[in-house]
Amino acid sequence: MDHRGTARRRRGGRWRTALPALLAAGLALPLGGPAVGVAAEGEGPDGGAAAPYALHGEPVEGTNTTAGAPRLTRGAYLDDIAPGETLYYEMSLEADDTVLASATLVPGPGSEVDGSDGVEIFFSRPDGTSCGSEGPTDFSDLDFAAPITATAGRSLREGAVETCTHAGVYLLTVTRSGPNEPGFDADAYPLEITVTEEPALAAGSSPGPAATEVPEEPPVATDLPEEVAGGEGFATAAPLLAATRTGDSAVRVDALAAGESRFYRVPVDWAQSLAYTVEFAGVAGAADAGERADVAVQLFNPARQRVGYPETAYYDGDPEQVNGVTVPVAHANREEYAPDTKPMRFAGWYYLQVSLSPSVARVLGDGASLGVTLRAVVSGEAAAEPGYAEPLEQYGLGVTEESWQGIRGGDGASGTSAGPSALRLAGFVSLAAGVALAAVVAVLAVRRRGGAGRAGRGHGGGHGSGRGGGGGHGHGHGHGGSVHGIGLGHAGGHGGGTGRSFPGQGHPGPGGVGVTGYGPTPGGGAYPAS
Repeated sequence: MDHRGTARRRRGGRWRTALPALLAAGLALPLGGPAVGVAAEGEGPDGGAAAPYALHGEPVEGTNTTAGAPRLTRGAYLDDIAPGETLYYEMSLEADDTVLASATLVPGPGSEVDGSDGVEIFFSRPDGTSCGSEGPTDFSDLDFAAPITATAGRSLREGAVETCTHAGVYLLTVTRSGPNEPGFDADAYPLEITVTEEPALAAGSSPGPAATEVPEEPPVATDLPEEVAGGEGFATAAPLLAATRTGDSAVRVDALAAGESRFYRVPVDWAQSLAYTVEFAGVAGAADAGERADVAVQLFNPARQRVGYPETAYYDGDPEQVNGVTVPVAHANREEYAPDTKPMRFAGWYYLQVSLSPSVARVLGDGASLGVTLRAVVSGEAAAEPGYAEPLEQYGLGVTEESWQGIRGGDGASGTSAGPSALRLAGFVSLAAGVALAAVVAVLAVRRRGGAGRAGRGHGGGHGSGRGGGGGHGHGHGHGGSVHGIGLGHAGGHGGGTGRSFPGQGHPGPGGVGVTGYGPTPGGGAYPAS
């Protein structure tokens, strides 16, 4: 994957900024109330703002010795692992079984993690012969606490150790390194393990060559934005767009709390590539405080292999963005060694993980959340499958009509729920007339009835949005702050000009606040209203 953008601290980048003025102001949604999640424990930096990771899988207990290790098959599993611990699991594999396994290590939001702490997963034979690992993943990749994922694949490539290509019992081993220094979190962390199988190619089929080139000028999504509720784990990742034979694009808007990670998914078919931009909104006055914090974006394939390296940036209250573009999906990519090419090996759902460090709270202030805009483009004419011996969708892979019906209004075979974090921004102001790309992001009302909660987490005693407890039933809860919209300049304008402010569209309830929008400028660009 080619990482192209304006992030200040990145592992690469040569994409000229394609969206130099698309962010002018951000979201500052009031937060409060208890964190909501499925299983992972932990609190955010302001006492519960960040939602914990949504764990998903069958409980299992790995052993500390190879004897009596539990047997795993295709699926998802939950365990926990302490610093310095090694856990063993068994798998029974045929000679031609292609298997990928992942291990996601889940610290609680706001945990104090050491960069040396991390996780590794690998295949081996009972005699100790190593049969595949992609190395450890540790928190130094992000510099803050967020879910991290390591993967391993049983190697069947030419030149692989012969005993690793035989049928029989294999060990799947997960290790956690633990912190090297005192003072860091030494608790056991939840561990989410997945096992993905891929059918063999049919006899005589030819998968074609690898695809190793990315577009020189990657496409950028300019659709009108729509709200999205990012999932709180891989299993609840929110779909960003629909699968089509000729590609699609979308612009989605979400809001994340400090210390939180959200997950999104995009269907990418054979011969198609994905280009994405993740924009972190500017918040008026925040940069004056002189604080800055890490934000990160990671891309994973359907088996949770990370595509390339994490894209990280420093956020100080000014608009920031991270870009990436992948090579097209091709079966032969698995034979490549480049970390941004090898994972683009099969069609299916690709996952974006967007994470904010807990220190974002110092930039925005406690209780505020950060507006995030995601732009995704799937491009290229989808090609036929490379000739599998069995249907790919039976293995949970591939892009099919059933797998994306949920984006178009149905439930979908693979599930397209955004999970427990059903964000409900109360509304949008779309300023479309005469504007090249009219944007978005104005919440109509922030009400506070019953318990305090975050705009849009669908939880509590009422109906409507909000994570707060109590009987509220309005669209979002809050206790102070405001939500900012943005406006863009007219296409082909003459530059310069002064923004026009729009009155708040909200109707404050008890304890609530209205909304201030930022209007389009007469020239090209996006300026805050004066």
